[in-house]
Amino acid sequence: MTEAKRRAQGRNLSTFFSAGALLGSLTLGCSVTGTWRTTAVAPPDATFPITLVTFNDHKQFTATREEHGRRRTSTGTFTGSAGRLRLVVADNPQLALTGRRCADGKLELVQSNGQQVKATLERVKE
Repeated sequence: MTEAKRRAQGRNLSTFFSAGALLGSLTLGCSVTGTWRTTAVAPPDATFPITLVTFNDHKQFTATREEHGRRRTSTGTFTGSAGRLRLVVADNPQLALTGRRCADGKLELVQSNGQQVKATLERVKE
């Protein structure tokens, strides 16, 4: 292979990976990176395992919740695909949390372990 072909192939791969990174950031429609606060839960008498959650650029999150008057913190990872979000809690991997960005900019998370509980989260102004 000639040097010119090698350079052209390298540019093509670079373009491919750059496009992949761009698509990865667009799969949720808009970035979820930042801090979000739970503002509503349905059904109203249900409890949701997240009070505050911070998503970072490395597909990781830190979530805080109040439990029996004490503050608990969990960490985990998240993935996004086709406008959907999936959270995996490190210390409770069987906890099923999925979500989506809403047209109004809010984040909707759903816990589906027996009873389905839906939470609406709003981005915290920093």
